[in-house]
Amino acid sequence: MATELAFSTALELREAYRSLRLSPVEVIDALAARVEALDPLLGAFYTLTLETARAEASAAERAWARREARPLEGIPFGVKDLFDTAGVRTTYGSPMYDAHVPQRDARAVARARAAGAILVGKTATDEFAYGIAGVNPHYGPARNPWSSDRVSGGSSSGSAVAVAAGLVPLALGSDTGGSIRAPSSFCGVVGLKGTWDAISLEGMWPMGRSLDHVGPMARTPADAALFHAVLAEGSRGRPVARALAEPLRPAPSGTRVGVCRDLTLIPPTDAVRSILDAAVTALADSGCEVREVVFPEAAEVIRVFVPIRDAETLSAHRAAGLFPARRADYSELTYTRLAAAEAVDLDAYLAASRDRRRLAEAFAALFEDVDVLVLPTMTAVPPRIDDDQPDLAAWDAIGLHMIPENLFGVPAVAVRAGFDQGLPVGVQIAGREGADATVLAVAEAFVQATPDVQRRRPEL
Repeated sequence: MATELAFSTALELREAYRSLRLSPVEVIDALAARVEALDPLLGAFYTLTLETARAEASAAERAWARREARPLEGIPFGVKDLFDTAGVRTTYGSPMYDAHVPQRDARAVARARAAGAILVGKTATDEFAYGIAGVNPHYGPARNPWSSDRVSGGSSSGSAVAVAAGLVPLALGSDTGGSIRAPSSFCGVVGLKGTWDAISLEGMWPMGRSLDHVGPMARTPADAALFHAVLAEGSRGRPVARALAEPLRPAPSGTRVGVCRDLTLIPPTDAVRSILDAAVTALADSGCEVREVVFPEAAEVIRVFVPIRDAETLSAHRAAGLFPARRADYSELTYTRLAAAEAVDLDAYLAASRDRRRLAEAFAALFEDVDVLVLPTMTAVPPRIDDDQPDLAAWDAIGLHMIPENLFGVPAVAVRAGFDQGLPVGVQIAGREGADATVLAVAEAFVQATPDVQRRRPEL
């Protein structure tokens, strides 16, 4: 029973609370015991908030009994340690902030808590989110629950591990060039990077501000939709939230699914390619219409993305007074990357920004012929933690498939599609700006079409 409870979805917990078959107190107690038993191995959390979680669970229990529950009342969640949390240590993955305790919650955290979600703890991240492996040289690695000698992916590493290992049903992540989708793929969970600015960036450490996205990580597309609807706000977010107000249903028959070979800039392994092809077939069998589309501008994406990311990241560290003054407190890899970013001058940044607009228009034109694109996430299984350069190995595996969605601000969701060597392999489903509900509906259709893939759990 304890294991079943640990892998319950947020919607299942909510229904159990509603019928009074289960109490938020029971859930927090069960998850706390699981965290205390497993997290010393996994390293999903930097800071735990279990005592306050128990107090909030008692309040949630009373709210359900009074029939006054909010949308996420009593649902446990983890928060990437890139987001400020009032009264709770927030490190941004760096010892420079090891004793940092913010006075206010980040806007996304505040919305989750206002909806009744219960914070279990702050989850692991790469240093200042500047990595894709989840191997933090200061705090250690967040280990993959499917094989603890493998990386979990980054930079939302701890959030993915916590959801995959049954430590929380929901978690908050951020994504600048794949940092929600990469760990979701490596750990076999659902990770959504919605339309840019649908969820507020306020109170989150900035990496590349025009590229940064906040998003939910969950076990199912339906849970991701529930969380996303709570978090989304503002002129971009309100239409998204309205579209997700009803329970998530699978995409209808006739939904146009695009396959774009041009965006496979680094070829996947044979096993990953087979899983991707099988995913497209599964969607076709569920009633989707598969079409080939072309995007010859794909080869320009990395050339445009890198100077924008580097210039904006360096600007954030300079504004915080960290670079170059705190050189000794950075890891060598992060400092080297920031130093290299100094080569990006204003002319290069502005030229990249102009090209970005041109490429965005070409990318948007793809969705005149299709509703979504189905693309790889990572091109290979997770590298080993003891690899000489695990972050570079993981970067090679990203295959650049997850960069266009950040550059153009469009929604994309990673979902488990198969297994290679006993390790999860994900695909991502991307859509036009504002089509967050559509990509989630296609993900739901895929999940329903692949039950054998979805029901597997890591053997911890």
